[in-house]
Amino acid sequence: MSESPDNFDRNDAPDALDAFADEQLHGEQRAAFEARLGQDTALADAYRRQRAIDASLRGMFPLPPIDGHADLVIQKAMAQLAPANHNGYALDRAAAASAPIKLDPRPTPRRRQPFVRGWLAVAAMITLLIGVPSMLWLWRDTIMPPRSPYVETWAMPLDEVYRSQVAKGFKPAWVCKDQQEFAAYFASRLGQPLMIHDAPAGAAMLGLSYTGGVTRDSMGMLGTVNGKPVLVVVDRAGEDAKTQMKHPDGLNLYRRKIGSLMLYEVTPLDEAKLLDMFYQPELPASAQASACGK
Repeated sequence: MSESPDNFDRNDAPDALDAFADEQLHGEQRAAFEARLGQDTALADAYRRQRAIDASLRGMFPLPPIDGHADLVIQKAMAQLAPANHNGYALDRAAAASAPIKLDPRPTPRRRQPFVRGWLAVAAMITLLIGVPSMLWLWRDTIMPPRSPYVETWAMPLDEVYRSQVAKGFKPAWVCKDQQEFAAYFASRLGQPLMIHDAPAGAAMLGLSYTGGVTRDSMGMLGTVNGKPVLVVVDRAGEDAKTQMKHPDGLNLYRRKIGSLMLYEVTPLDEAKLLDMFYQPELPASAQASACGK
């Protein structure tokens, strides 16, 4: 397009019209096109139709609703933009849009790509404002994994451990499928395997839990005797001095040492019923020889 209104090429009018409507013309090019608009009625009518198409598209495809916080951020950002100006004069887009321009039937100009790019920019901003917090929410378990109920135990009075288990329904975390699995849990956590005999009459073993108590490593076996809940807590014998009952209130505590482990039976009964179920398994001869260095 020529930069002089006298030399303005009509063949360039569609491209120049798109550029002018998108405020892509500057300096002498814009001045030349504005002068041509004042002289060419058909070109002015085409410009008016183009604005009408834009207004219709905005009505058909409004911005999607976003949360109030994001809306305030966008409004604040828009308020900080410097006012648009042309040749030293501030442009009032609202006034320009309401300026009367006569319409004359002509083929509809093609849809402008800059208009589409503007909507893509708005969509990108909304994605950043809404998508990033959502992504962090979805990744929260990777960034801050939840605590496992089986390892996050602590030292506390054994009467409190007992009442806590009762309050939670006195349900074990797991039930061992055989004696070998039972022994393996104690060996891996406390350094010595334990096994159990058959329960005495009226007693039943429910299962195991990482209950805590004496220390964080304490393991508990939940059982019943004549329908009453009974808890056996197991820890290393060297930690026995830390054992306590803060508020017994009808609970009794009994001890039994097996190898390097100390067992504590917390029960509402007047005698221990489950401690005698436990025993230390004998190592095979080959294992004993390896332990002695033979």
